[in-house]
Amino acid sequence: MTATLTELRAGDVCRLAGISHRELDHWISTGRFIASGPPSSGGPGNHRTFTMADVYRLRAVKARREWGMELDAAFRTVDPPLPAPPAPPPS
Repeated sequence: MTATLTELRAGDVCRLAGISHRELDHWISTGRFIASGPPSSGGPGNHRTFTMADVYRLRAVKARREWGMELDAAFRTVDPPLPAPPAPPPS
């Protein structure tokens, strides 16, 4: 199933979040979702790892979509944009 309790594979995340692998891949490839897990440890290929926080975020997006919210809006409510960094002090 998983490498550790904190590192989840894509299949695990999809099953726990109730989304398809295709949805997850699309959301990642379009930049809407970024996995927060550490890089894959060992094995051939480049596999993403995820955390339970990712599962909760994806479940929240799925729920908002089921309520009729547009995809981008659903992601914005789950992952609001970061505030702009403060301006550098005058020199």
